[in-house]
Amino acid sequence: VFDLPSMSERITYYAARTGKLSTERVVLTTDKWIVEPERLAAELHAAGLHIEGRRRHRIDERTESVLLVCRTDD
Repeated sequence: VFDLPSMSERITYYAARTGKLSTERVVLTTDKWIVEPERLAAELHAAGLHIEGRRRHRIDERTESVLLVCRTDD
């Protein structure tokens, strides 16, 4: 579900976890937000965090998904 006013997206995954003796069906959700990189960097810095690692995944010619790992400045 994409919510344009909040620039967010909720993704629902339907999965099956299979073990030796049973299968468990689960529903998982994740939320994503579209953000401006400069604004995010400024907000992280203001919160006392710095970006330790970054993983990028190109979705299309205009969009990429980015996972950031942040640490405190201490």
